[in-house]
Amino acid sequence: MEKFELQFEHTKIQELSARFRYDKKELERNIMETIKPAVAERGFLRFDEFKDICEWKTERSKSRVDKNKAAEVEEISRISLSCETERLRIGALCLLEGVSFPTASVILHFLHPDPYPILDFRALESLGVKKTGGYSFDFWLQYVEATRKLAKENQVDMRTLDRALWQWSSQKSAMK
Repeated sequence: MEKFELQFEHTKIQELSARFRYDKKELERNIMETIKPAVAERGFLRFDEFKDICEWKTERSKSRVDKNKAAEVEEISRISLSCETERLRIGALCLLEGVSFPTASVILHFLHPDPYPILDFRALESLGVKKTGGYSFDFWLQYVEATRKLAKENQVDMRTLDRALWQWSSQKSAMK
């Protein structure tokens, strides 16, 4: 069992989150203001929306993401966003080309009504974990539970916590 421990003072969460800067700000705004409400209303992702979210996470998977069929994206995202079990929520998304746990976590983070963290090496580093791949469902679930607990204890939403985790690691790397 992994031990997830915040590597900075919990009182710094808001400050770190406010310092978060990302070069895909417009894309994130589109996800939050346009895609998220549309998906919430219809219950699934359309192919172009799926591509935008995948691009937000990483442009490296573009050629694989483009291989998906629109009907599969719609059906799989509908299942993922409506089912009750954690394993199916993340597992269904990982059936899509170019989607593994990190990208699936972004889809859940932005679109699922339950709070989900983004699985990223920077967030993990901020929690004292040195892991950069080979993720399993058990690891994912432990990470989700740990971050939900942290967010609740510190009375912040998951987006605020996620930004703080990423920012702390980024600042630490910049100092090296």
